[in-house]
Amino acid sequence: MCTNLDKSLPASPAQPGRSLDRGAAGEPPGETAWRVFYDTRFGRGILAWRGGILMGHELPAPASKKSATARSGGREESFGKALASSKPWQRRLAAPVVASLESYFAGVRTDFEALSLSLDFDSLTDFELDVIQALAGVGYGNVLSYGELARRSGHPRAWRAVGSVMARNRYPLILPCHRVVRSSGKLGNFSSGTEWKQRLLDLEGVHLARLETG
Repeated sequence: MCTNLDKSLPASPAQPGRSLDRGAAGEPPGETAWRVFYDTRFGRGILAWRGGILMGHELPAPASKKSATARSGGREESFGKALASSKPWQRRLAAPVVASLESYFAGVRTDFEALSLSLDFDSLTDFELDVIQALAGVGYGNVLSYGELARRSGHPRAWRAVGSVMARNRYPLILPCHRVVRSSGKLGNFSSGTEWKQRLLDLEGVHLARLETG
């Protein structure tokens, strides 16, 4: 997954050699945040947007377990009542993402590189952008270690800091932090819980073994 940049991740984010934009250009200040739901056998997921910029993604959960808030635009915002209901044009904008997510959770091999998405990276440092760009290139059904991701990002000694970037990822699955595991073959941490990390890897047919790289 991983083009010319305003801290957004346009078109095919997961392809190698692409760069990340430093901001969500062209969006009027104070744009109203809105949300779109999608349904899977695991429950309902939520996408939060501001204008045409995707601000966050919350993985599916049954209604009784759905968290009340999720990070959006650098602050806590409700993915429910505090976000406006989507309008028809907004649902059309979100439709390709929704369809891809629903296909993924139905067990269909789905990569998100074909989507033309703009993501909000306005608060990220250069180091964090390097890590996110390297992460975006980890394709469906593949895993790598935190150390290997550090090397691919150009910061070979920063594997602990790479783990911190993964923990703050507001776009789980779309930016595939679940594909980064410990070199021992153990799952490692995941912001949505290790049960979710295992579930996503199971959907992709990944069976972990000790990795050769750090």
